[in-house]
Amino acid sequence: MQFFGADIERAANGDASRIGTRGPRNLMELLPDEFTLEDAKRIRQQQGLSNEGYRAVKMIRTWVNRGYVIQNTVLKRMHNA
Repeated sequence: MQFFGADIERAANGDASRIGTRGPRNLMELLPDEFTLEDAKRIRQQQGLSNEGYRAVKMIRTWVNRGYVIQNTVLKRMHNA
């Protein structure tokens, strides 16, 4: 408590300005509850992430496989479109 007391007190009082500001942002938090592939691409681009090599599609498929999101429509393969 001697070393972290002030930080713990700030967190308890609602001052979380420094907590969780390192590292990449959670892209799901930046997207609306219902989003499209284009929305995901736009958010990735805004955060400085690449959309090359179907990265947005892979990201969404990972979220679906992990049960974070459900898919309302079938994602079309980009090379078949």
